[in-house]
Amino acid sequence: MGVYRRTDADTYWMSLVIDGKRLRQDTGVQDRTVAGEIFAAWQVQLARARWLGLPAPTPQHTVQELVVEYLAKVTPRKAPTSQRRDHVVLERFRRRWGAPWTWTSCAIKPWRTISRSACTT
Repeated sequence: MGVYRRTDADTYWMSLVIDGKRLRQDTGVQDRTVAGEIFAAWQVQLARARWLGLPAPTPQHTVQELVVEYLAKVTPRKAPTSQRRDHVVLERFRRRWGAPWTWTSCAIKPWRTISRSACTT
């Protein structure tokens, strides 16, 4: 139980026994100290789920909601050239994908691998 390095991996792994089952997970880091912090956070997450119940699912947002929030909060803090770039990128996005304003955010993360029809609106 704890943090360890497998012989076939460059990163540290973490292991924990819960209800008689051993759970193992790659930390994705090569620093033992950081791996220990990740392990501690994992233990907290599992304890919270066990004693307080699973957290509420994160709400789905439409692309329009995310773009409007980005334009309102992030773009104004940028240099003028970066602001123009944001608008150019969004215009290219609109031309390439049409009007994506009803897509849910699940289409954003793996946008290279899924089609628009893979997400429900």
